[in-house]
Amino acid sequence: MANQAQGTDQTGAQASTLPDFVLRQFDQHSPQNDHRQLYSILQGGIRQQVLAAGTKLPPTRVLAQALAIARNTVVHVYEQLALEGYVQAGVGRGTYVAAIGPRLVDRSAAPPAASGARTALLSRRGSQLVREATGSTPTVNAAFVHRQFATLRRIDIASNMGQPNE
Repeated sequence: MANQAQGTDQTGAQASTLPDFVLRQFDQHSPQNDHRQLYSILQGGIRQQVLAAGTKLPPTRVLAQALAIARNTVVHVYEQLALEGYVQAGVGRGTYVAAIGPRLVDRSAAPPAASGARTALLSRRGSQLVREATGSTPTVNAAFVHRQFATLRRIDIASNMGQPNE
């Protein structure tokens, strides 16, 4: 029982320091959108091992309130990180930093530089996963991707009908 309480306290302490880690880097006046900025901060923290495996991320409401951004933005960032294997999430369990392999750890001291032009439809992590699974560089059917984005956009618009803009 004492070990259980100690583990809870440690997790709580880690979760309480995470907003400080993000707040120090998050810039409300940045030209970069909130989603991309938060994603870069969390992904960089995980890749540089500032956020250790097993660290509990704060609930989406708490982080959104601390950053003064929409909760949906935080939800989408957590979902993207989960899809790319950086975090493990579960409804009611919370979101935890996943153990990532050494090949994904950024050994450089500086965060990766942002490129001015987007050249690929998949993230570096997505491309790497495809290469590992198939042994080749991914090829993308542009028409298929365009149809998928159009479908997702229609779904997003339909789900937001009648709701005020944020």
